[in-house]
Amino acid sequence: MPYLKQQNQQGVEIHSWNLGRDTVSFGRDDSAAVKIDDEKMSRTHFSIEYEDEKHFVVDLESTNGTLVNDGKVKRKALDDGDKITAGKTNFVYEFGISTMIGEMESKAGKSIQSELQDLYKQFE
Repeated sequence: MPYLKQQNQQGVEIHSWNLGRDTVSFGRDDSAAVKIDDEKMSRTHFSIEYEDEKHFVVDLESTNGTLVNDGKVKRKALDDGDKITAGKTNFVYEFGISTMIGEMESKAGKSIQSELQDLYKQFE
């Protein structure tokens, strides 16, 4: 499952949203699906949309623009690891094996690395 993860200035995840097929808007106003407390963000700053099996970031005519990997965009297909900046807020789009592994490890209660080490010991 793909995620959009909000990070603090040190790059530590502070919030995460599962992304599906529904459009999700982000901004500082109550009218945004996800309200972010950032005075540099527009009321409805950007949205994440799903089309043709991909997620897109779409700038909603924000005052300060939406950046993906430090480049200003109006609409862009997202790739695993893309960094989105809106106002002073940073997000990371995650969709890939690391996301799936993280979910599996969380459900299993142990890391895949420890599972592999246990399997390896059985064949020594």
